[in-house]
Amino acid sequence: MKRASLYIPGFYLALTGLIYADTQPAEVKSGSNAELIATAEVPVSKPVPSLDALQANWTFAGIVVNENDERYQYYLEIQRNDKDLHAFATLINGTTKEVVLYEESDGQVDAADKASLKAGRIFLHYYPINDSWIFGVKSKENKGFNFKVDMLGLAETSSAKQQKLQSGVELQISQTGHLNGHLQTGSGSKEEFVTASKAWFRQVWANSSEAGKPLFMGVLCQFNDGSAFYSVNMKEPDAMKAAVAGWRNDQGEAVNMAQSVTVKEEKQGSWQIQISSPKVKLSLEDMLFDKTVNHRIILGLTKGMRPGFCAISKNDLSQISVDKTVS
Repeated sequence: MKRASLYIPGFYLALTGLIYADTQPAEVKSGSNAELIATAEVPVSKPVPSLDALQANWTFAGIVVNENDERYQYYLEIQRNDKDLHAFATLINGTTKEVVLYEESDGQVDAADKASLKAGRIFLHYYPINDSWIFGVKSKENKGFNFKVDMLGLAETSSAKQQKLQSGVELQISQTGHLNGHLQTGSGSKEEFVTASKAWFRQVWANSSEAGKPLFMGVLCQFNDGSAFYSVNMKEPDAMKAAVAGWRNDQGEAVNMAQSVTVKEEKQGSWQIQISSPKVKLSLEDMLFDKTVNHRIILGLTKGMRPGFCAISKNDLSQISVDKTVS
């Protein structure tokens, strides 16, 4: 099956180097193909408030498909607390239902380039000239991914809307535009070109000292039929919105849904997500249960009438809690 994509050879030759080198994106050199492509875009001046915040969390999650229509599920999160960064990334093979990659690392903010975040082998970079993000990871075993998502020209229903969760704490969550990039599942495998029509992008940040110690639980789900939903539940007594949720159909259009989403662990490593309207009940097994100690991030494939992928995260913006990999 032929799949439409936004693949640009000159640009992606440069981007592919991000994943298979242990460095961040190099600056675009004058006269390069990447510069010509970038300057062909209409420049935009779109502020990204989260990049100026001392406490912030950036998360990308979704499903990509290779040229053989095989699905991979991914999740990448970078959290900032003052000068410190903590990052988490994982990749799941949807066919074999195996965790291909699990990486967690720490880093420091580069004060000279606030649009580039790097913690160990995990990176996130924002390009304001065409309102796009590049993110990815490369592990020691030549496993990793390198994706680019576009935000420019998104429909009103898809574009991020800033919401105040509590005094001093803001949320922006949206489905991005087209995603494309590469992934590799090991030293013996070849790079695979993958695409997706959209991805979840969540930003939560504290923009003042009034924020205190923001605690929230987030849910990001992407289903195989193209529909998706998100939920953010604040754990603070002074939260202006105890819960924020949204559903998108396969075209990315907003669908009415209840704002209250119930998330509970039925037994060790087994989770259930329930929505009253539309009536949805999801079950998933935490695929990272045997890999982590504090189980702050739960990832799993959903079954039944809504097959797909869900990520549940328990976040504290006031600190970075380093998990330990179970050996």
